[in-house]
Amino acid sequence: MEKDIKMNKIMLIKNSYITPDGTVLISEHTHDYKSHKDKITDKIYAIDGGNDYSRTIGDIEDCIDNRIFVKEGESFTKEKFELIRNNFKWGTYGKNGKSPLKLKNLNELSNEHIDNILKTQTHLKHLVRGLFLIEKEYRIKNYIFLED
Repeated sequence: MEKDIKMNKIMLIKNSYITPDGTVLISEHTHDYKSHKDKITDKIYAIDGGNDYSRTIGDIEDCIDNRIFVKEGESFTKEKFELIRNNFKWGTYGKNGKSPLKLKNLNELSNEHIDNILKTQTHLKHLVRGLFLIEKEYRIKNYIFLED
């Protein structure tokens, strides 16, 4: 059985399922296919798509849906935003742009890095830009300042 969910005005923050034996499958980028043969059910479960789409293969109904979504216009409780900032990933090649790609959670990015993303990344989806702006407000309210 295969399911393919496309996002429209909904953003997938974390594409993840937990199999019956407790294995966490996470697809972190497009075409990041992950599969697992479960030790309890002896079935194969797979996930793909990163944050661009969520494709699952196998009897995924046996698994715990561990995905995190954000809807356009949604307001967040502190708990929901903590979940988002601890799971939303941003790829970075370092300050000089020459380091190997590293995925960092939103809560790990420096204040300067977030400001630079907002200044230079004019192609950002509306929802992504909104998350960076909410993170800036969150840090001001909670006296959080992260240096490079």
